[in-house]
Amino acid sequence: MLHKYYNCPGYSEQPCDALMYVDYVSNVEINQQFINKHNHPVPIKKKLHPEVRSKVKAMIEHRVKPSVIHKNLVLEADKQGTDISPKNVSTRNNLRQMTYRYRHKDMPSYNAFFNMVAMHPQFVYTCNIHQKIHIVCIDPDAVNLLIKDGRTVFMDGSFDIIERELYLTSLLVKPANAQYAIGVAWLISEEQTTGAYEQFFSILLEQTQRQWWPEFILADFEQALHNACAMSFPRVNILGDSFHFMYDNQKFLRQHNGTELVPIATPLLQDL
Repeated sequence: MLHKYYNCPGYSEQPCDALMYVDYVSNVEINQQFINKHNHPVPIKKKLHPEVRSKVKAMIEHRVKPSVIHKNLVLEADKQGTDISPKNVSTRNNLRQMTYRYRHKDMPSYNAFFNMVAMHPQFVYTCNIHQKIHIVCIDPDAVNLLIKDGRTVFMDGSFDIIERELYLTSLLVKPANAQYAIGVAWLISEEQTTGAYEQFFSILLEQTQRQWWPEFILADFEQALHNACAMSFPRVNILGDSFHFMYDNQKFLRQHNGTELVPIATPLLQDL
């Protein structure tokens, strides 16, 4: 059993005695207890104005960072001449909490996710949840497809697949004469690091008895993934795909007060 303590940061020079402690077993939270012994007045939370809340929700859905949302709210309040109060501008910490709630409210629970994984043991090659969650799933019927048609593979990643943040990376292969690519292997991990991706490739090479050596990997522009591809396959050509190129540029504009420029920039980016 693992015990973690979270102390109140305090609002005075004296340390605060209030804390929360959580018990974990295999990374699963089993108990929470609070000690509410604050030595200072506890701030009263005020709700955002409904119009401001709807704007915040829209920015969260477009994956704008809480710090950027806060900056946008301050700039808008200053532009309109309204007071920078809790009803018009939320704190960064409150925005982080709102972002977490909005992104996780419709997602399966931690336990439900692992129950789903356990229901299909034939796909699970390795599962490590003691320190860092790291699961590799491989379709056993698709290994030969990877060897035969895996000269060019597609990799795509996502995150927030359950109530706690996990990263899902999919490796897809397009069979000869097929219209669509199909999934062959998946990495589910708590971290997006070069080491995690290298381990993923190492397992795939082991499963294919080192008969799979891609010539082209199409992926997003994540540096850790590119590093792992280059280290695992020194002669591979790593290419960014048009979908992520468009998405990343649109995301950059939205995060830097350029939402109105997205309709103008999109056709220009498509012509590149």
